[in-house]
Order: sequence, then C-alpha cells, then structure tokens
Amino acid sequence: MIYFLFEYHYFCISLLQYQLSIALEYC
Repeated sequence: MIYFLFEYHYFCISLLQYQLSIALEYC
C-alpha cells in the first residue's frame, strides 16, 4: 500500500513537471 502511494506521488510530480493544470485536477 505504501509502495502504491509512493508511485502515485511520483506520478503527480511528473505531472507537475509536465503540465500544472493537469496535476491540479488529478492530484
């Protein structure tokens, strides 16, 4: 479960680097 949350957090960081608006919607 913790590993899954870590992977999801990393995904959010990648979205922040890619496009802020998308990250704000999904994170």
